[in-house]
Amino acid sequence: MKDSLLNSLLKKAAEKTIPLVATVELTQNCNYRCGHCYNFNRTSLTEAPKLTTLSSDKIKNIIDQLAEAGTLYLNLSGGEVLLHPDLDDFIRQGRLNKMEVRLKTNASLLTKDRCLKLSEAGLAGMDVSLYGFSEESYSRLTGKRGMFEKTISGIQNAREKKLDLNISLIIHRFNVSEIKEMVDFCQTLSLPFQFSIEMTERYDGSLGAKDFEITDEQFKEQLSGEYADVFMVFNKEKNLQCSCAQSVCGVSATGEVFPCIGAPVPSGNLLNKTFKEIWTTSPVLNQIRNLKREDFKECLSCEHIEFCNRSSGSTYVNTGKYTGCDPGTLRLAKMRHEFFLQK
Repeated sequence: MKDSLLNSLLKKAAEKTIPLVATVELTQNCNYRCGHCYNFNRTSLTEAPKLTTLSSDKIKNIIDQLAEAGTLYLNLSGGEVLLHPDLDDFIRQGRLNKMEVRLKTNASLLTKDRCLKLSEAGLAGMDVSLYGFSEESYSRLTGKRGMFEKTISGIQNAREKKLDLNISLIIHRFNVSEIKEMVDFCQTLSLPFQFSIEMTERYDGSLGAKDFEITDEQFKEQLSGEYADVFMVFNKEKNLQCSCAQSVCGVSATGEVFPCIGAPVPSGNLLNKTFKEIWTTSPVLNQIRNLKREDFKECLSCEHIEFCNRSSGSTYVNTGKYTGCDPGTLRLAKMRHEFFLQK
């Protein structure tokens, strides 16, 4: 019921170009050093590069501006969002604006006391990334030991405090054999979950993030495995565009407005302009809103389009072209198509 209501609201918001869902990146600092991190190469760094980050007062002001523009669903993200010292104040600011506020977190810092304070601040829930179900798979991805147990404990603490949780099962080449254990864990705690196999290049241009994506052999095995329906895609409508710059938007830790937090196309900075000005007059955002199907030329002529779950954000990150074809996405679509024809 909740999902159908949100989908209805998103459709209406897209028609009227209202940023119903906004994601604000509070920090790029993180207690993990994930090899697949899309921001920058964390494997050799202990903290984020020195950036001109937003002050806490500016973040509160941005939340107010988003509310004025029509945002009802506010996602606070990182880096690791729980590292920001004023996080609770931002949650309260969102609640003052009648927003539903959620966090995107790795859950490793969720002690019972922290969960209680988040609940008292008015947090609606959290979207938690789960990177495997063993110390080995976790340390391979996060670059640190001991994080698996802390993550599991954090999820259990949040569940105990009755915070709404949604689990993203991040599937990579080092945890494919643990998928069933991850699913069983979520089902035991009655937690909603979804799979994600998407790995993109890093925003800073450094290489290595895609070294963690599942191999062709692993993907083919999953197409005939217990969770085949998750890995198979049927895009009979041949959808190509998403809600970028229509009903969703993103704000980076440096104040840059994006069409979506997953589509880091610079569209204007909130240190120089108001959100309303950027949202309504940005040439970048308006160009994306006015895209037609014929603008996606490479995709329309592709024989594998009905098996493709194309993401404009990922395509932009991986190729630099918002309307282009991502070779990695095409590779998976081709394998799905071939598997379908062999059945």
